[in-house]
Amino acid sequence: MRLHWQLAMGGAVLAVGVLLLCHLYAGPVGDGVRNRLTDPLFILCAALAGGGGGLAMGVVLARPLRRAADTVRTMADGGPGAWTTPRLPPTELLELQRALGELHARQGRDTSELRGEIERLEVILDSITEGILVTDGDGRVLMANRALRDLYGLTRPFLGRRMVEAVRNADVSDAVEGALAGRGPTSCEISEGTGPPRYLDVHTAPIPGPEGVSGTVTVFYEVTHTRRLERMREDFVANVSHELRTPLTAIKGCAETLADGALGDPAAARRFVDVIANHADRLTILLNDLLDLARLESEQTTLEPTETRVARLVETARDAVSKVAADKGIRLEAAVPDGLAARCDRRLIEQALINLVDNAVKYTSEGGTVRISARRLPRARAGAELDGRGWSSPSAKRTDGEVNLDAVVIEVADTGIGIPSDEVERVFERFYRVDKGRSRVLGGTGLGLAIVRHALELHGERVFVDTELGRGSTFGFTLAAGPDPPPDR
Repeated sequence: MRLHWQLAMGGAVLAVGVLLLCHLYAGPVGDGVRNRLTDPLFILCAALAGGGGGLAMGVVLARPLRRAADTVRTMADGGPGAWTTPRLPPTELLELQRALGELHARQGRDTSELRGEIERLEVILDSITEGILVTDGDGRVLMANRALRDLYGLTRPFLGRRMVEAVRNADVSDAVEGALAGRGPTSCEISEGTGPPRYLDVHTAPIPGPEGVSGTVTVFYEVTHTRRLERMREDFVANVSHELRTPLTAIKGCAETLADGALGDPAAARRFVDVIANHADRLTILLNDLLDLARLESEQTTLEPTETRVARLVETARDAVSKVAADKGIRLEAAVPDGLAARCDRRLIEQALINLVDNAVKYTSEGGTVRISARRLPRARAGAELDGRGWSSPSAKRTDGEVNLDAVVIEVADTGIGIPSDEVERVFERFYRVDKGRSRVLGGTGLGLAIVRHALELHGERVFVDTELGRGSTFGFTLAAGPDPPPDR
């Protein structure tokens, strides 16, 4: 019931009550007064007068109270709200309005501070590269930072859903359920992705609450790069040991045979000496490649870029493999525009191009063709074209000025054996061979493509490969285009 009607009823009851009290305690008054006090019409008029007064008072009080209630609702909904002072304000009402205003101001400050803290927390969590997932006591998702959303392709509707619906991994689900069950912090390593796997080190811990565990927090650490480095280190040690053991075993065997009396047989002695010389050359090539790779990987390596004619680079690479190509009947073709120049460290790029052409000749059957080509493209167009290749190293970060420069794209295409699609990305790793037996017969060390990749990464450029098993491969890289150098370069 509204306030003014309550006051009206209260006023009427009060008036009637006063009349009855006067009638009981009137004392020695005349019968006329007594009769007047008990007259029903008089009582009705007194009740109406009391009710009217109460109604009027209720109206006076109800308006400012209603305005105060409207103001509080507006403020609760986030609106500005403004207090208005009634014309005839009772002191208590003014004090109520003042107290409500102070309460609203305090809550506004607290809400603003809380909102700011939440925004700062979200910014901090989103800036963390590790994925973070927070659940409540029922295992429902409360929060996930950007790294985790990007990892699992999550969108905002996942909030409030079961954790297993956001992260579909049995090991993570078991870890979260174990933490909620009070088994304490747990950790596990998982792999994600249908292509090259991503390895994640997952740590889950319970969030304590007043009545036990109130939720969990799970952190996903990316360890893919670490696992890849560990695998490469293990492969490197195993491969180096094998590559060194084979020629050393042959050299030692030949030397022992010569020492046991083969020196007396000139023909046998000559044969064993040739074997020793061949394996010594193999060791020399291997050690030189290892030293070159170590130098490229060291931070002390400095580039000496100059404007170099691309045709000169191609000519040097052809001369280096021409004898081997002629012995196998392989045609060496070149298509390089006149005057095309690149800005690079000539020594490193010559070595990288020779490695590519040498590989192409080694893995091309007799009578095949190896073609070296070069062209100049706008940098943006070259990047877009390389992104569509079978495999291409990531784009280098460049300044706005460098993005507008042209690029030179150099390619070495062969009609050789090709590479299986699932092994393409690994061919640039140290000692990695697609056909291990054939590579060793051909004299390869397994370091040539690794040297190519590191040489181009030092230049901030990209390496790529297109291949099809049984139909040949195309290896290539980009360089920064330069102006035409002097004719004697």
